[in-house]
Amino acid sequence: MDDFRDRWTPSLGAKATNEAVDLLCTGGVERVSLNKLADAADYSPAYFHKLVHGRAGLIGIVVGHFADRWVRRVTGRPDDDNVVAWLPDSAGAIDGVRCWHAMIELAHGEARAGRLGPAKTIAVLHAEEQMFLYRSASGPLARRPTGDELLIVQMVLHGMRAAMAAPDSPLPIESARAALRRLFEALRAEPAASDEEGDTAASE
Repeated sequence: MDDFRDRWTPSLGAKATNEAVDLLCTGGVERVSLNKLADAADYSPAYFHKLVHGRAGLIGIVVGHFADRWVRRVTGRPDDDNVVAWLPDSAGAIDGVRCWHAMIELAHGEARAGRLGPAKTIAVLHAEEQMFLYRSASGPLARRPTGDELLIVQMVLHGMRAAMAAPDSPLPIESARAALRRLFEALRAEPAASDEEGDTAASE
């Protein structure tokens, strides 16, 4: 889990999120408990509960901390100049994808209970990723992408990351990169319907 653990920040939230990464990747959202994360943060369960304001507060903290780590990854410069977006290329990165999916599940659960904070965090991150894609996709497209194209690329990336993190018959990194290149080739062959869509996405 080295790719998504923060070993340098001593804060309660960072420690709790590090432990949550391990728990989420090995057992899913049901393994995240106040007692386990309190122990990881070196607090008694009762005091930890007070500090984070219960399970709901804990989920907000963990989703927020992990979202910061995730957005740095998905909007970072890729190693391969021919690929404009991040794809998981190691066991630790695959675990990070699985953890991110679990964070989304936690956020959805909170939203169903009327607590929208974590879901808003997820939405902001998706918007930041789209802004990055708007800038980086201009290279392989040789023009500014439209709003529809941005949405297509982003949804394809989300689907490929999920396929690469599948527990059975995962999509190989080489196949994912090749598919992403073919997607840009296909989009490049189509004339842009309107630059206004891309301008709107970039200004939001």
